[in-house]
Amino acid sequence: MLLVAGSAVPCLALAWSFIRNPPIGYSNDRGRYDAVQLVEQPTRAMHVHDLRVQFADQAQAPLAASVIIELQKAGVAVHVEAPGSNTYGPAEQVRGPDQALLVVSGPHDPAPATSTAGASHLGTVETMDLWMRPLPTP
Repeated sequence: MLLVAGSAVPCLALAWSFIRNPPIGYSNDRGRYDAVQLVEQPTRAMHVHDLRVQFADQAQAPLAASVIIELQKAGVAVHVEAPGSNTYGPAEQVRGPDQALLVVSGPHDPAPATSTAGASHLGTVETMDLWMRPLPTP
């Protein structure tokens, strides 16, 4: 009985930690760090407070999710375009003008010339290409 109770407490604590803070599906911490650094610097330089994200390559969504989370922690309002927005909550839905567009591209982008037109290439992390361009102000 003591063994059951002793193992139940750590299992419940672990289950609660996954519910409260689910793991992010990125391939490694270094990739996450590199991707965040590529996006954070130009976002700050452009004084972007409202950022729109477009997933041109849906396969890059797991690594890009960690970038979105880190930008939100830094105070940037991130809005994800459909169909990528289906996995995010109401706060991440596009609802108004944003200051810049972050395009998440990669090898499965069906039209890279179109999705990245007018954007600056921020860099590549693993197989994810990150592009950013300012959006017109209304």
